Amino acid sequence: MTLSKTPKYDFSVHYFPEKLKANGAYESRPALLIEDLLEAIEWFDCIQSHRYCHILKQKAEDMVGLAAQYNVFNAPPSHIKWLLQQAVNAYRAHFLMQQKPGEEIAFELYGKYYAGVGEKTEKYSNEETWLNALSLAILTGDKQACQDLLKVPTESFEKTGAINSTKTSLVFADLFKAFLGDEPDIDVRTDAFHRCRALAKPGAIEAVDSLFVETYAWFRTIPLFQIVAYGWGAANDDLDTVVKAAMQANYEYFSEIVPRDRAKITGGQPDIGPNSDCLNNDYAMMHINILAFMRVIYQTLGETVSFDSPFLPQWLIKGEGPSLEELKASPPEFDVSIFPPLS
Repeated sequence: MTLSKTPKYDFSVHYFPEKLKANGAYESRPALLIEDLLEAIEWFDCIQSHRYCHILKQKAEDMVGLAAQYNVFNAPPSHIKWLLQQAVNAYRAHFLMQQKPGEEIAFELYGKYYAGVGEKTEKYSNEETWLNALSLAILTGDKQACQDLLKVPTESFEKTGAINSTKTSLVFADLFKAFLGDEPDIDVRTDAFHRCRALAKPGAIEAVDSLFVETYAWFRTIPLFQIVAYGWGAANDDLDTVVKAAMQANYEYFSEIVPRDRAKITGGQPDIGPNSDCLNNDYAMMHINILAFMRVIYQTLGETVSFDSPFLPQWLIKGEGPSLEELKASPPEFDVSIFPPLS
């Protein structure tokens, strides 16, 4: 499902530089990105350990945001991967603290070592946050983080405090676990796939949950299901078509759906279209989930898309760039010289 009135976006170019230029913020952005990272590192040392579980989720989101912008400004893969790995480290510790309250969880962040103890909670992080964390771990090649995140029980996503029923979201979470975790049991894979295929029909999700949940699914979840279908040999379209449709749906979600939902809460006219501030979202500027699903397809089938896009860096799909061991042994240095001259 796409919005028929929304023009197809040209994903060979990124909209963010032009948005910055329009606001007079383009030339100063690289220096600001370096400053933001240094401040984030310094700020974390001021946090008391009992707040780690909550703060780590925020820090992970911050690192993804920086990585997305470093990618737009053509920073080296080593620096982008280092930022993404900081997000993985933070997310992994966050989920471990939620799943193992009372236990001391050791973790590494920004090249330093910390330990924190999570408290028992009745409200867990949702399946969207979990999928983001797992996607990042797949992209950086952090096998231990992947194992830990795949162990997060789907049932915990029923206790997120969500206003809307999200029963169908758990069905897709099971499928994504099977696909991203390379589930060896064919019966488990088949059952998960068929349950999701039954939901990938207009009205099916609304009948179980709500129109709000179904709308989200058509623009964020079902496009990923279609990539799984390709990976498992059950798609009708070629890989380029499936991935471009997923990218367009992701673009429309942030340029149309999110602004409309916000306007319902805040009042006023929704800020929709190519100038929407919602397109500044980290997962709008860099298609992390699509990248991770493509990484799995490349690992299993040796295939990738035939086109280049700043939203979908091929080096991440192909697992290029320094290994985690190399990054740990020789962490990249961050200063404005890492960015090529602005055009």
